[in-house]
Amino acid sequence: MSNQKLRKKTLILLTFLTIWSAFTFTVHAADGKDRLLPTVGDALVEVRAEDYLALQESLLTYQKLWEQQEAKDPNITEELTTSLELLEDEEIKQDALYEQIVQLASATDDYVSGESSSPDAVDHESIKQLADDLDPIIQAIKTKEIDKARILNDSFVASWTAIEKPIRETNLQAYGEIETKMSMVRVSLNKDPLQPEQAVKAVKVLQETLKGYAEGKTEGNNEENSNVSLAGLIQNLERAEEAAKNDDFTSASEEMETFIQLWPMVEGQVLTKSQQVYNQTEQQMTEILTMTSSSNPDPQVVAKAVQEMRYDLEPFAEQSSYSAIDAFFILFREGLEAILVIATLLAYLRRTNNEAQRVWVWSGLSAGLLLSGGMAVLLTILFAGVQSGTSREMIEGITGLVAVVMMLTVGAWLHKQSNILAWNQFVNKQLQKVMNRGARWMLALVTFIAIFREGAETIIFYLGMAPSIELSQLLWGMGSALLVLIVIGFLLVKLSVRIPIRPFFLVASAFIYFIAFKFTGVSIHALQITDVLPVHPIQGLPVIDFFGFYPTWETAVPQIGLLAFIGYQYLQKEKKTREMKSKQAS
Repeated sequence: MSNQKLRKKTLILLTFLTIWSAFTFTVHAADGKDRLLPTVGDALVEVRAEDYLALQESLLTYQKLWEQQEAKDPNITEELTTSLELLEDEEIKQDALYEQIVQLASATDDYVSGESSSPDAVDHESIKQLADDLDPIIQAIKTKEIDKARILNDSFVASWTAIEKPIRETNLQAYGEIETKMSMVRVSLNKDPLQPEQAVKAVKVLQETLKGYAEGKTEGNNEENSNVSLAGLIQNLERAEEAAKNDDFTSASEEMETFIQLWPMVEGQVLTKSQQVYNQTEQQMTEILTMTSSSNPDPQVVAKAVQEMRYDLEPFAEQSSYSAIDAFFILFREGLEAILVIATLLAYLRRTNNEAQRVWVWSGLSAGLLLSGGMAVLLTILFAGVQSGTSREMIEGITGLVAVVMMLTVGAWLHKQSNILAWNQFVNKQLQKVMNRGARWMLALVTFIAIFREGAETIIFYLGMAPSIELSQLLWGMGSALLVLIVIGFLLVKLSVRIPIRPFFLVASAFIYFIAFKFTGVSIHALQITDVLPVHPIQGLPVIDFFGFYPTWETAVPQIGLLAFIGYQYLQKEKKTREMKSKQAS
C-alpha cells in the first residue's frame, strides 16, 4: 500500500539511518550495533525496489548482528521474525512487507538512539531553515527542471516529517495550514502540463507560512479547533462531490483545500481505528485536489473518487452510543428476574413451614453475587489492556453480537413465561425437585445458579455496551436500576407484595428485543469500522442512533432477520396460548 505518510517516514528513516550510522561507528564498533542502522536502511531501499533476494540477504545479516547484542529488545526480535516470515510466503504481499520493514527500521532507530520519551519542543530555527530549503525548489521550477524540483520537494517533506510532531501537538491550526500548503505544492508539481507560475506561487505561499510560524505570527491552540468534527469534513466532501458533478471545479478545489487543512484535527479519530482507511485518505485527498486543479478534469471520475473517499470515512463519523435508559433496562430486567426467583423461593419455604432453610437461599445468593463480581473484575482486567483503537472496536463488535444471541435466548424464555400458569409451573417444578430429594444444599445451588446466570448475562451485556456509552450515562442507568430493584426487593421479600407476572415478562421481553436490535446494528457497525466487515451504503436512509440503525446492507439485513425472528416467536406464543385455552375449555 503506497501512501504519503509511509513515504515520508521512510525518507526520514533512510536519511537518519545514514547519518546516525556514521556518527555511531566509533562508539558501537565492538558489539556491531553500528551496523544495524545501515543494514536496515539497505532493507528499506530493497523493499521499495521489490528486490526480495537482496532484502533477504540484508535481513539475514541483520539477524546475525542482532544475535550479537547483549541487551536485546523483544520488540525488535518480534519485528525481525515477522519480516522474515512475510518474506518467506509463497505470494509476497508487498504492502504488508513494506510496512513491516518500516516498523523494523523505526524500532531499530529507537534502540540505537535510545530515544527519549520526553515531549519535544518546537525547533523554530529548524523551521526557518526548512523555509530557506524551498528556495532551490523555486529555482528548479523557474529553470523548468521539474524532476529535480520533485526530488527536492521529497527531501523537504522528509525534513518536515522530522520536526512536525511538536507543531501538531501544540498548534493544530498552524499544522493544518502548513500541511495544506504542502499539498498544494505537490499538486502544482504533479500537474500535466506543469504551470510554472502557479507552482512557484504555491511554493512561495508555503515558504511564507513557515516563516510566519517561525516568527510567531501563526498563533493558536488545539482548544480553538475543538469544534472541528469528522462529520463536518464529510460535508465538505459532499459539497465537493456535488460541485464536481456540476463541472464547478473551482468550488470542488476549495472544498478539498478546506478538507486538507482541517483533516489533521480529526485524523486521529480514523488512525486509531483503521490504518488502511487513514492511509487511503492521506493519498486520495491530494490526488483528488490534483484532479480538480488539472486543465481538463473529468466530472464523473472526480465525483466518484470523492464519493469513495466519503463512503470510507462515514462509518467513523457516525458515533454509535447507548443511553442511561439502555443501561437501566439491562440491569433492571436481569435483576428483577433474580429477585423474582429469590422471592418465590422464600415464599415457598414460608408456605411449607421451612423458613429455617432460608439460610441456604441467602448463601446461594451471596455466592452468586461474589462469583459474578469476580467475573466482572477479571473480564475488566483482561479487556482493559486492549480497549484502544481497532482492538476496542473489535471487542465491542464481537461481545455485542454474543450479547445479542444471549438476549434472543432470554427474550424467547421471557415470552414463554409470560403466561402466569406457565411461570407457576416452572417455579413449582424446580422447587418440588429440591424438596423431594431432601437436599437442603440444593436450595443454595438453585439460588446460586439463578443469580450467577443473571450476573454473567449482565456482565456480557455491559461489556458489549461499555465502549459506546458515556460513564455518566452508564452510572445513571445502573444506579437508577439498582435503587428501583432495592425497593421492589423490599416489597416482595419483606412485605410479600405480589408482582403482576404477565405484564412484567411482556414488557421485559419487549425491551430486551429492542436492546438486541440496537446491539446488532452497533456491533456490526463497530466491525465495519475495523475493516472486519465491508460497507455497502443504502442511499437515502438516515442514521437513527436511538435504534442503532446505520444505512448499510451489512447492518440492515441482520436487523431485518432479527425482526422476523421476533415475529415468529410472537406467532408461536399466540398459537400455544390458544391451544392451552382450548385444553382448559375442554
